[in-house]
Amino acid sequence: MNFANQVKNTLLQDIANMANVSWFFSKHPETDFTRNPQDPETYFPPDGKTTNGYNQVHLVALFDLLSRRFTDCTVQPIRKKNEFLALTQMIDRCDLPDAIPIFIADRGFHSFNVFAHAIEHNAYFLIRAKDVNMRRLLGQDIPEENCFDVWIDRILRFKISDDIYENIITNLPDASFSTAEIKSLYGLRWGIMRIST
Repeated sequence: MNFANQVKNTLLQDIANMANVSWFFSKHPETDFTRNPQDPETYFPPDGKTTNGYNQVHLVALFDLLSRRFTDCTVQPIRKKNEFLALTQMIDRCDLPDAIPIFIADRGFHSFNVFAHAIEHNAYFLIRAKDVNMRRLLGQDIPEENCFDVWIDRILRFKISDDIYENIITNLPDASFSTAEIKSLYGLRWGIMRIST
């Protein structure tokens, strides 16, 4: 069993254990998050798949790849999920007086607002985006070149198979970070999936 499945199984078992003794894990089990039908932002009523309904939240976490620890998170009601807002809030809260952070994010986190927050806080970003989202950002079709510059600094486009590309949006200066180094930095992002105890 791979690590991701181990974590998933452990979490599911913990949730099942908590549900059996909810009074132990919440101050007010009838109203706390574990199941609160009165919370319209998180509650999903019974729908045939569940007999009691359930509450759901969305968590976005900030993970330091070098120290291998979580440094911040934002929890949002599922019906008000906004990953752009979550990342901008964590960028705003990030306080590293002796370092310039590089925020590496996967698909779903690219927006001009995210880029602006990072730049405003003298931070770097390196964010992956799908072709369809790149077209929306650029307002035009994607050039055929492997690397091209637009006013958001740099977009790197890597061919990973016959007709599949990865797009990386970054403000890392090309004089300091080559295309190969940016690929390597983005590869670090996958380290979060391989954490073992």
